[in-house]
Amino acid sequence: MKGHKINIDKYLQNELTDSEIMDWFDSHDISEQEEIIDNLSVRVQQAHPKEEFVYKAIKKTEKHSDLELRKTFISMLSILKTSKTYKRGSGCKRGCLEILLSIALVILILFLVSRISISRSDEKLEKIAKVIFKNRQHDFIETDKWDDFILIPYESNESGDGLIFTWYYVLDFGDTATVNIELLRSKRLLHDENPKITGNRKVSYIFNSEKDLSNLLPQKYKQNFNYITNLTLSSDQEFMVDSSDKYTLIIESNRLYDFLERGYYNVLARYDNYTSVAFYEPIANLRTDSKETSTLTAKIIFKENSEVLILPYRANDIEWSNYNKE
Repeated sequence: MKGHKINIDKYLQNELTDSEIMDWFDSHDISEQEEIIDNLSVRVQQAHPKEEFVYKAIKKTEKHSDLELRKTFISMLSILKTSKTYKRGSGCKRGCLEILLSIALVILILFLVSRISISRSDEKLEKIAKVIFKNRQHDFIETDKWDDFILIPYESNESGDGLIFTWYYVLDFGDTATVNIELLRSKRLLHDENPKITGNRKVSYIFNSEKDLSNLLPQKYKQNFNYITNLTLSSDQEFMVDSSDKYTLIIESNRLYDFLERGYYNVLARYDNYTSVAFYEPIANLRTDSKETSTLTAKIIFKENSEVLILPYRANDIEWSNYNKE
């Protein structure tokens, strides 16, 4: 940023030639050139250029066959230099009206510049995606495990006008959590990057959970702290699953009990002898009228002998309204 201002000032003071300032501009990559133009546009607005200066600058760029970024840089530099030379020679003589007209003209120029789009290479998009992943990862997940995410080869998006970059994390029970960043190849100048950031359901397992089985206890056992010490999965669990004609498990019973121990759930409601919970992903397919639909919810039934039954069902809207409130 400081180096940019120094070189621009040198050019305005005739310490750098036209070719030298363009060589300096060309030595930067596209993202750096965009930053230079952003900073230069602020200085142009502050200079309050005359209309004739803007016209001369536009005519000047017509003599070049440069890319759009170079043309924009040449235009703004010419406007700024001419405007500063004029003000040093005569000062502002037409008062506030001229200044207001000049500001309006510069805003129009910046608007036209902002309509220019540039196309980025695959390598450039990958570099941008890595920066976004590093800088914005904590916006959507708080975890200390980000360094363990691995970037896999990118692929085109559905419309073919961009790329999707995917990072994955291997969970300790074998599944993978993924985070995707989608970027378009084309981007307008002076516009902020607008990535599409998504993750699969398994990303939720990366959160550091402070919950345990005691958080599951229903009303009957809520204050019975001794009850929790001997809790186990019920010996009837597999029989209940195998004999049921109402559901088929997607995730096996032992894994679901492990999720409860790790705190991978949200309490929806507490009843006398069972608690309704929502897991982070579908756990079973429910059968209704010859159709199967998946569900994330289950009744966690607590028996007198400190055994736990996990029975999938579909929670109602009132129960779901309590999601993430504990």
